Amino acid sequence: MIAPEPPDHVEGVLERAAWVNAYGIAASRADWDAGFESGLAMLANTAAQYVRLVREGAERDGQPVAEELRETADQWRRITREWMAEYLLIEKVEISGGTLRADGLDADIAALCDVPMVQ
Repeated sequence: MIAPEPPDHVEGVLERAAWVNAYGIAASRADWDAGFESGLAMLANTAAQYVRLVREGAERDGQPVAEELRETADQWRRITREWMAEYLLIEKVEISGGTLRADGLDADIAALCDVPMVQ
């Protein structure tokens, strides 16, 4: 199934990848509704924000602001996983779970945003 173009407010490579991937999974289910597109846009934007926060925290590791960024990233991770469960991309019991990759990103969110693992 080919995803339609994301809404205009889904900008950026991470956001667009997340929207297209989420759309593909959600639209393949029989309960898909066109009204879900705006919710998927929020999910895509939240997922991309989480990735950016983790990356920024990694760049500032050891600096006082790094801990604050990590705490904020943890909150965005939880929100993103809640949205993912809402659209049945993960099970509700997995909201608090998930695996962190070696680069510190949530594996499910990184996959949603097509973020490759850096070696």
